[in-house]
Amino acid sequence: MRAIHELQVPRLRRLLTLVKLVLVVISPASMSNVGWLVFYQITQTILLLRVLFHGTSSYKTLRQRRKKNGYSGGGVLIDQYFVLTAAHKITNLTNVNVILGVYNSSNLTNTQTSKVSSIYIHSNYDGTVLKNDIALLMLESPINFNADVNAICLPAAGKSFQNTSTGCIVSGFGQTNFALDDAPTVIMKQVHVPIVDTNVCQKSFSDPTLLGSNVDLYLDVQNEICAGGQAGKDACTQDGGSPLTCYESASKKSNLAGLVIWGKKCGQTNVYGVYVNVPSYASWIQCTQLCMVLGTSCASCPAKKK
Repeated sequence: MRAIHELQVPRLRRLLTLVKLVLVVISPASMSNVGWLVFYQITQTILLLRVLFHGTSSYKTLRQRRKKNGYSGGGVLIDQYFVLTAAHKITNLTNVNVILGVYNSSNLTNTQTSKVSSIYIHSNYDGTVLKNDIALLMLESPINFNADVNAICLPAAGKSFQNTSTGCIVSGFGQTNFALDDAPTVIMKQVHVPIVDTNVCQKSFSDPTLLGSNVDLYLDVQNEICAGGQAGKDACTQDGGSPLTCYESASKKSNLAGLVIWGKKCGQTNVYGVYVNVPSYASWIQCTQLCMVLGTSCASCPAKKK
């Protein structure tokens, strides 16, 4: 495990945090109306993370970096102390704060703020081909769950969402057009996208106009999933790290199925968006949360191969 930024946290606070974390993991708050999308914005040297709310989407996060005045991507609140995101979105960041409770990114009223005490990137992250593209942000103080801010449910290891009858939703503040000069949205957007069989996805990207013979270099069918493939319905530029969630009618809960990683253009028929397969990293997430709280090495946490 590689720490790219870590602030010192007193051991007593970490131990108290651990007790609270265990309670959250074992007995999470009701997720029937969760709030999870996080939004980052840099003001001078401060990176702000806002959790946005809209209907049943109060757990999402969207991140904004100072790339001129554009957004860079998203993340997701998984409990009172942790945000999950794509590793390629948070490299080399310092002085990070989070602001939660925002649906309109231009409005910061009635929000919650917490500093990020540490950021960990998966030890086998490969930024060249975006393999193991996952990272955790630990907050210095707990988030208070309410109607606007809550945590998304994490799936069990090996969970499949491919046949989810109610469909899945990708949400974020990224661009609505692939054009490089297109601005991100101010109001959170979300769209239903079906999760497809990885063999179908692999065949699509094997097209010479897409990845061709390089498909296996970029697409990890064990640890990534594909969704979309419908015209005009897709994640897009600056949505990286944003959540793909699937609602299960039996439990009446939304689960975190994936995190946006990459795609070829946006919203093209039979061209799919690629996401981190969150169930593949369930054990890694739990182990990394614990070692971050204790301030110990995460080297023993389960690691995926590149």
